[in-house]
Amino acid sequence: MQRGLTVRTAIATYRLQMCCGFTLDDAAAIAEYLAQLGISHLYSSPVLQAGKGSTHGYDVLDYSRVSRELGGEAAFERLFMALLKHDLGLLLDIVPNHMAIGGIASSMFPEATRVARPLASAGNCGMFTSQPCGSSPAMRRRSSRASAGCCCS
Repeated sequence: MQRGLTVRTAIATYRLQMCCGFTLDDAAAIAEYLAQLGISHLYSSPVLQAGKGSTHGYDVLDYSRVSRELGGEAAFERLFMALLKHDLGLLLDIVPNHMAIGGIASSMFPEATRVARPLASAGNCGMFTSQPCGSSPAMRRRSSRASAGCCCS
């Protein structure tokens, strides 16, 4: 579906906490009511695929999928169309630096640990990083000034 999206200033937002007890279809069902209240934008908690039973959605396992528990892609389309019908915008809450550790359920975690394990075992920082702290003079200077935050010498 081709969408003509426009950016506009949020005047009044209404935040909804999506979870299995309040899905994207539930949000679509109250779009008219929100418009009657004078709301300009629905402010939604994260809707991407989070850990099973997540009550908040910040523990995202897959950034490429809308949560099945919230109704999936089809329900997101229905919400989008309901908001469009009532001239409401959508603000989606996301926290891209948060990630759940769901074993094989997480599509990104195995790659992160593959890179991080050798760094930790080689006596480097022992933290998740794509480059050891001691690998450049600038990083060594930073780590000596912030020795509490990094174990590099």
